[in-house]
Amino acid sequence: RFQPIGLGHSGIGLTPGLGSEGDYIMNCRTMSAQVPAYNANNIPNVTICMTAAQDVAKFVTKALDLPQWPAELMMYGQRIAVKDLVGLVQRLRGKSAFFG
Repeated sequence: RFQPIGLGHSGIGLTPGLGSEGDYIMNCRTMSAQVPAYNANNIPNVTICMTAAQDVAKFVTKALDLPQWPAELMMYGQRIAVKDLVGLVQRLRGKSAFFG
């Protein structure tokens, strides 16, 4: 989601309008964001779960090879607090502010 150009060039996220760079939570290039980091009690503990498209593809490929499917297959990616994700981007970019 946060890579240059976004995921649109891969055809991912186009239907809901989230395929372009900066369409989802933050634009790392321009350091602009609309970050849902605070819960209803104004505590910055909101988390998101991020899964790489390649990891989803690997999961599906392995599931197709199962001799028998269970009633439910589940997967999830890395869970991270939104405020920690913002801090990571700030550290990697060497910039301390997001503007929204």
